[in-house]
Amino acid sequence: SNSRYVEKMSISFWVSKPGKATLNISNAADNTVWQTTIQAVKGFNEYRWDLITNKVDSPLPYFINYNELLKKGKYKITLNANEKIFSKYFEAVE
Repeated sequence: SNSRYVEKMSISFWVSKPGKATLNISNAADNTVWQTTIQAVKGFNEYRWDLITNKVDSPLPYFINYNELLKKGKYKITLNANEKIFSKYFEAVE
């Protein structure tokens, strides 16, 4: 079998008021590899990211194998919420 287990990355954050929150992940060259905007609730929020940086649609069966996953390397995650920006660095390992 050629299947592989895909991890999810849990992104947790706290905001003082509800509203739009943008999560952005950029690589060492500061290029965005993934971004999403969610409706945050007041208080604790959690987003579970499937690590897919590029979804590829195909009429072929099992096309999930064509999705591009986050590659090994150093990244920066940025949260933009309530007119404030927070960044943190992390490393993706195999």
